[in-house]
Amino acid sequence: MHYSSFIGKKTETVSIIIPRNIVREYAETVGLSLDIYTDVEKAREAGYPDLVLPATYPVLFWRYVKIPWLDLNLPLIHGKQSFSYNEPLVANQTYDCFIQLTDVSEKEKGNFLLQFLTHRLVITKNGDEAATAASVLILKNEKK
Repeated sequence: MHYSSFIGKKTETVSIIIPRNIVREYAETVGLSLDIYTDVEKAREAGYPDLVLPATYPVLFWRYVKIPWLDLNLPLIHGKQSFSYNEPLVANQTYDCFIQLTDVSEKEKGNFLLQFLTHRLVITKNGDEAATAASVLILKNEKK
């Protein structure tokens, strides 16, 4: 499939609320022990309205967004990833999110064609951009 025709396309926007128990579970799973991820009172004492989502948590926002140009049943390799924040993300807050395909490149490696799909996840709160995440997904196809 030629994904370059989808460059610039955006998914529909979805609203996401992450409950406290999920923030705690994620922090525990990835080995984060700071109180701002697990203790509401400690998070508030530190100046946050609720538990803080760990910096890498937005990668899980992908599971809520339907990406029409991407068949998630295909084998994918997760390449580079980066996050940028205008404000910390917190539990029990409504965030609106969409994913945009921003770039596509290809590289031949032996009998395979590697396609690098660069996506941008945009997370807004009350219409203002709260955070973004850039992710590169790699598709590996046999050359025909």
